[in-house]
Amino acid sequence: MTIINKITEASSLPYEAVTTLALVAIILLSWIAYKIACVSVVKWAKKLTNTTKNDWDDTLHSQGVFKKIAMLIPVVIIYFCSTKLFEDQMLSTITSFCQVYIAVVTTLVIFSILNAVNEIYSGYE
Repeated sequence: MTIINKITEASSLPYEAVTTLALVAIILLSWIAYKIACVSVVKWAKKLTNTTKNDWDDTLHSQGVFKKIAMLIPVVIIYFCSTKLFEDQMLSTITSFCQVYIAVVTTLVIFSILNAVNEIYSGYE
């Protein structure tokens, strides 16, 4: 029995309303976590890249690698919260969405890293 089923049994709210509220809460929580991660991770990465003498970390930052990595945080929150709250078809849909999103963002991160490597390599010529 999931948390949503327990809330539905304990209250007079219909299952659909509780499910919708839970989904909105998860999305809001993941958006807030993304904003915090963007501010903290990107600022930390910028500070770190400015203090080193290497150019490759500046290139990684300019290619947006750290910001794209921060894009994984909301989907991780959505995935783990949904496994605790939802079941059956809703859980299957959300986990499928999360898996596709993770694959797309991971591909974007890899492309950004490859672009950074190409930019670094081009600088040595």
